[in-house]
Amino acid sequence: MKKKLFYIPFLIAILSLVTIVPITSALAATDNNKTTTKEQSTSAKGKIIIKYTAPETDWDSATPEEKETLKEIGWELEDGVLVQYRSVPEEIEEAIKDGYLLPQDEEIEYQKHSTFEMHDGHNDEDDTIIVNGKKTEINDGRFDVEENPETIEVESDENNKETIKKDENGEYQVILEQNLNEIIGDMEDHEEHNDMDNNTPPIQTFAYGQTYKTGDWVHCNRFNGPKSNHKHLEKWKPQAIINFYHSDCDYGALRYCKSHKNCNQKYRAAYCSYKQGHSTKYHKH
Repeated sequence: MKKKLFYIPFLIAILSLVTIVPITSALAATDNNKTTTKEQSTSAKGKIIIKYTAPETDWDSATPEEKETLKEIGWELEDGVLVQYRSVPEEIEEAIKDGYLLPQDEEIEYQKHSTFEMHDGHNDEDDTIIVNGKKTEINDGRFDVEENPETIEVESDENNKETIKKDENGEYQVILEQNLNEIIGDMEDHEEHNDMDNNTPPIQTFAYGQTYKTGDWVHCNRFNGPKSNHKHLEKWKPQAIINFYHSDCDYGALRYCKSHKNCNQKYRAAYCSYKQGHSTKYHKH
């Protein structure tokens, strides 16, 4: 009888533990879910849209075939000026999926082990914007926004500050406007070539209208896109902006949308191609 009385409290204690443990686990899981939900609710994502303009390119001067291609790759007339909107994250993701670009961490690793000699002119600037007064990194067209507000204050440069409202997808879209004619024109600037080191080949840029073939020396693979006619053309020609589309230089501008402004003739040749793991000679994708 005494033995039975001894086992009763022991049995009750065991049953209590069995009941308490699941409750404690459930409470812990609930707390974790609350924490995760809270973290998710206090952060959001922004994305970069590049708006290319081509004010020096005359739509009426384009051939019917060029007009068709321009429309196909997203160019349209806006107040009489050719414009093209590019969603950077989506284009980068598609390029990685297609094998055109390496994921950013792999690209950085590739550059670490490359024998390609760096040039001081290409020390990358921070690819950042100012969000609500805080310096924020841009990674493949995306940036973090703290506390998930309805609107944010964005400074893309010292002369450009704007208020961005969250869209229906919960994202903040920042449009960076860039003059593509001007970008191409900067690449044609042959000044300060004497600053280039002795290992850099002399400038061998073909005359306007000349056709490049695979393996030719080129200062910039800005006209090796999939719809290129392989020609080095003046910045204002409709075919010039067609040739630029999805070229090595174009993807360089998308991935490094703020610091890409360093790209011009006075720095090392085909730097965008090198960074992407591509040939630094002429080639077409």
